[in-house]
Amino acid sequence: MSNLPLTLGFLAFTSYHEPGGTAKQSLEDTIKLFQFAESRNFDGGWLRVRHFERALTGVFPFLGALARETDSIRIGTAVIPIAHENPVRLAEDSATADILSDQRLEIGVSTGIASVGEVSDVFARAYGHEDGRSVGERSQAVLGGFLRNIAGEEVAPTDPGFRLQFTDEGEGARIYPHSPRLSERIWYGSGTESSVIRAARLGLNLQVSTINTAGTTDLTVPQEQALFFDRYSENLDLSGIEKTVSDVRPRQISISRYVVPYSTQREKDLFLAASDRHVPKWPTLNGQGWNVGTVDEVIEQLLADEAIARARREFNTTLLLNLPSTLGLEWTRHLLEKVQEEVFPALTAS
Repeated sequence: MSNLPLTLGFLAFTSYHEPGGTAKQSLEDTIKLFQFAESRNFDGGWLRVRHFERALTGVFPFLGALARETDSIRIGTAVIPIAHENPVRLAEDSATADILSDQRLEIGVSTGIASVGEVSDVFARAYGHEDGRSVGERSQAVLGGFLRNIAGEEVAPTDPGFRLQFTDEGEGARIYPHSPRLSERIWYGSGTESSVIRAARLGLNLQVSTINTAGTTDLTVPQEQALFFDRYSENLDLSGIEKTVSDVRPRQISISRYVVPYSTQREKDLFLAASDRHVPKWPTLNGQGWNVGTVDEVIEQLLADEAIARARREFNTTLLLNLPSTLGLEWTRHLLEKVQEEVFPALTAS
């Protein structure tokens, strides 16, 4: 049985935490990175959203800028933490950015870091959402509203005579602009089996990263994710499940991995130093979503990745390259180019 297509994308953190970094420079450099990747025919670029950090927070204005500064590359998020989002505003902003990009938008959402320990309490206080609901409960409520809104359903019941200035009679209250096929390009970031099943039953595409938030002790991240994909497949087409997305398209999977190959001592020194600053003690994560070594070693690691192998048997799959945030524009471009030219062909040939 032949594998389904594997495409190549990247995930940018757009951080400016390094000494001397500025928000403007990080945003401008990320636009240039997307333009470079587009010139190299990368399939897509995704953005990490990190509220209350020196990183990308206002993602929709930035997506609008990317839409105007690029022409063909898919642009997306991985992920927007939605527990404290407003489902109306999220739908309006997503549809607007999608129209500006000529339907190139890929919106990844998830509970995200807002569910972690003390962070959960801080986020709830910051947003004024101390209403007793858990992060998970709030996330599911926002997700449900968001999906209904972008599907064109009424936001709230209205009287028969309800009408606003720039609407037609009988339309009620709905989200505008409406981007008819945006629902097909919504992804759910999952780190647990239950969230994978939820994504499947909602008909959403699936994103997994280098971390499983409720992992087992005896499986690596790729091994556990391969089992996730079995659950995802089993739950996509269950009869009797009311799908939010009512289409018959094949669903897609994206898999984030740190891919850090080197051929020269200069590359090794720069790439590993940047990786170490990005996530301290990276060597302990090898085999857990980190693929570090010579070009041949990295190819071997990725070919042995159970999650990638499992996904490709049934789904169109995107490999997202998690980019170290401290490498700088020039060497980040070099890393992308190196993976594309020296690593990726070996993966697509398999």
